[in-house]
Amino acid sequence: MYAEILTLFKAFFDICRLRLGPQDLPASPFLLGITLLCYTLSSILLALITIPPLRATLSGITESLLVAALTVIVLRVRHMPARWTQTLTALAGTGMLLSLVAFPLTMWLNEIKVSDGDVRLPGLILLLLVIWNVVIMAHILRHALSTSFGIGLLLSVGYLWIIISTLNALFPVAA
Repeated sequence: MYAEILTLFKAFFDICRLRLGPQDLPASPFLLGITLLCYTLSSILLALITIPPLRATLSGITESLLVAALTVIVLRVRHMPARWTQTLTALAGTGMLLSLVAFPLTMWLNEIKVSDGDVRLPGLILLLLVIWNVVIMAHILRHALSTSFGIGLLLSVGYLWIIISTLNALFPVAA
């Protein structure tokens, strides 16, 4: 069991390094369910830094539902719904890894804000992580849709814009 988990994490890490694509993951509904659950939990954990538990939970669930819905939509528009399981598994798995990296950075940024310190370094690192997330999503969507990286990039920016706008509207962070 440990070897299978390690293999899976390596696959997600390799997708983050743009060495594998969603097509390299098994098309397993069970794996999708576990990965989506882990993604949701990591999103909730990240949201708990800035918003209360109930809102963080609803935010994490909403984020996962939005990623799933947007993925269904773009794949159906391209007449490729059969690629949904692998695509969403890749998006959720890499999103979970990035959330785990973002967690200590976000805690650091939040602590500096509380003490009125200089937020430039953690802010810059988080910005770079967001940019890398966009690149990873573009890579996944490019493979899933059999399209160019540019189209994948436009779609990934659209995904993030929709997700961030929706979450900010539903679960605003107190200033």
